[in-house]
Amino acid sequence: MFTARRIMASLLLAFCVIVLPVFASEPIPRGVSRAKGSFYKAGVPFKCLDGSQTIPFDQINDDYCDCADGSDEPGTSACRNGRFYCVNKGYKPESIPSSRVSDGICDCCDGSDEYDQKVKCENTCIELGRSMREEMLAMKKLVEEGYRIRSEYAAQGKTAKLEKQEQLVSLGPKREVLGQTKDELMLKKEAAEQPEKAAKEVHEAWWKEQKAIREAEKEKAKAAEAFAQLDTNQDNLVSMAEMQARAEFDTNGDGTVSEEEVTILLTEAVDTMDLAQFTDTYWELIKKVYKPPVVEVQEPAPPAPTEAVPPPTEATTGDDEDDDSDFDEDDFDEGDDDNEEAPPPPTEDNFMPAYPEETQVLMSVADAAREEYNKAEKEYNEVDREIQDIEKFLAQDLGPDDVFYPLRDQCYEYTDREYTYKFCPFEKATQKPKDGGTETSLGTFTKWEANGDDSYGSMKFEKGLHCWNGPDRSASVKFMCGTENKLANGAEPNRCEYTFEFTTPAACHSLPDDSESEQLDVEHVHTEL
Repeated sequence: MFTARRIMASLLLAFCVIVLPVFASEPIPRGVSRAKGSFYKAGVPFKCLDGSQTIPFDQINDDYCDCADGSDEPGTSACRNGRFYCVNKGYKPESIPSSRVSDGICDCCDGSDEYDQKVKCENTCIELGRSMREEMLAMKKLVEEGYRIRSEYAAQGKTAKLEKQEQLVSLGPKREVLGQTKDELMLKKEAAEQPEKAAKEVHEAWWKEQKAIREAEKEKAKAAEAFAQLDTNQDNLVSMAEMQARAEFDTNGDGTVSEEEVTILLTEAVDTMDLAQFTDTYWELIKKVYKPPVVEVQEPAPPAPTEAVPPPTEATTGDDEDDDSDFDEDDFDEGDDDNEEAPPPPTEDNFMPAYPEETQVLMSVADAAREEYNKAEKEYNEVDREIQDIEKFLAQDLGPDDVFYPLRDQCYEYTDREYTYKFCPFEKATQKPKDGGTETSLGTFTKWEANGDDSYGSMKFEKGLHCWNGPDRSASVKFMCGTENKLANGAEPNRCEYTFEFTTPAACHSLPDDSESEQLDVEHVHTEL
């Protein structure tokens, strides 16, 4: 998981620190790097690097700290703040604190920090350099292979966008034609629906009127039946006394019905009322209180006891068995069905009569117009949706040269000891317990972020599930050069903030064009060393 720039920098560094020192000839004091060698000229007074004072050159490395910054004692341990430069020919140079010089511990791979030879340090720089070069060359091969795949990704992305652009060109006119057709059929549908609506409203208004008439007739019949029940003396009048004889009109519950209770119920004092008055004026006032007589249903008498039937004998068997075969289970089932309550039969009052024939013709014409319009609308919406998807795809930032195109519509997982993390580029990042459970959103893709000098080095996911007493969850996925697409690891460095590393050829950049001439020649370096 390395970037191409990092690998190239490492290779060039290896070349500079291993090859270039071979050509240096001017001596410099012990512990001084060649980059600072110009400040240490033999026979010339030395000016402390911090500019604090100037001292004779022979006081360099005299084991006495003269400069405040310790620059006069780079090769001894006299100054606490001094730095000793390990040349480490054959490997990479290193700068260590001067306090480690001549401390009996080999810090530099070339052993130069123990120059007094109180301890014998083995020079391991050649072996370390060889291992470093092998690692750098392996890294270089990884980048080259990754970049080759990246080039294929870029070609796929370019092809995909060209295909989408061509589709967009052809779908635009198609949508326009479908839109015109849809609009025309909309007008046709509306023109067919207007007479249909008017005709249906006429029929429905008629039916509503008929139902009202029937309901009024039913209510009138109920009123007449109640009047007959209240008119106990059959004089075709209901009197105050007859009203007082009805227990349901005892509104205060004292066991008797007073004239006042009847007057309040009827909203006025009434001595007698005939059927017309009762039906038109008073029935509406008392019908919720009035209780019709309850018809008692007599229970059927229990069946008479039957004599016990003796058990069959040999004399009674034979023909009787044939008689049993005539028993029909369907007859028994029919008897059981009689005990079940059948639903009430539908009446003509429950259903509106069919529309007149001329109205049904208008409805058929409107149905055909609606079906034709719905079909045209569906075709238009499908093309319109396809165009929107293409435009969304073309507007999506898939990285330089669209190299991240193959990662679209893909998801990658990484499992640690507790959780399984899922990364879906350009869409979402989630977390789920390893042993099962609900998936938790770590955020949806919002933007690209830079990783070092790579402006497309990281994806940011935000507005995930809110943490209790904390922020919304978010995630950052850093891209590393690799030959395969793989979610390498996941971590939560801060509460509810997650980081991932994802290897992909899309993150592999080409090496500089002159890298072949500047790369480390292993055999040449070995010979010079």
